[in-house]
Amino acid sequence: MDRGWAKFWRKTLDSGILRNHKLWAFWSYCLLKASHQACTVPVGFQEVPIESGQFVFGRKKAGYDLGMSEQEIRTCLDSLRRSQNIVIKSTNKFSIITIMNWNIYQQTSDDFQPPNQPITNQQITNKQPTNNHKQELKNKEQRKNLTTLSGSNGEIPFREIIEYLNEKSGKNFQWTAQETQKHIAARWKAGFKLDDFRRVIENKAAKWKGDVKYDDYLRPQTLFGGKFEAYLNERPAQNGNKANPAPDPEWY
Repeated sequence: MDRGWAKFWRKTLDSGILRNHKLWAFWSYCLLKASHQACTVPVGFQEVPIESGQFVFGRKKAGYDLGMSEQEIRTCLDSLRRSQNIVIKSTNKFSIITIMNWNIYQQTSDDFQPPNQPITNQQITNKQPTNNHKQELKNKEQRKNLTTLSGSNGEIPFREIIEYLNEKSGKNFQWTAQETQKHIAARWKAGFKLDDFRRVIENKAAKWKGDVKYDDYLRPQTLFGGKFEAYLNERPAQNGNKANPAPDPEWY
């Protein structure tokens, strides 16, 4: 059965990823799993909507498909997320992975030319300005989405911080929210780094997630507010919330 295709850019040869065979296998797996168009995917008893460049993900299924352990899958996920190749949005039942820049480097159906059917000069004349304009709009939108502000210790990765919070908390905060950026910028300009934000998120998610008393506090205004440094200096949670352990935000 014809299931379509995915493009691999030759510039990958320069990225170093080919030296890590397991990471390359996992990245290829992500590209092949990603949907080429918006659709709905059945997960259990619900229909999950996904966009082009997205797919529903589970560590156990990926490990089985690739012949890798769950820890190896986690390592590959973290590597691709840090390099901004993917974004992960998790719930307590499943995760959705988004391939960054999918619409930029994956050819759309409108651009596809069947084999053995040459493109005429008139087709090129009629089509090229439109495609170039569309591509420029996509590039501008991508640059807009990746916009960061600068602090004393470099650019402020609003998007990466909030996506990491969403991954750990199972929520869906918007990194472009003005109030959210204000709190993050204040901590960043005070000299805190990305790893500091991650430590606070991991520690508080392990302690608060799933606890009816504290789960609502897993939000940017609380985590990145005036108590941020105190949270950073707390001892890491050993086994999460023992009284009310948090569910694993993965789809199995």
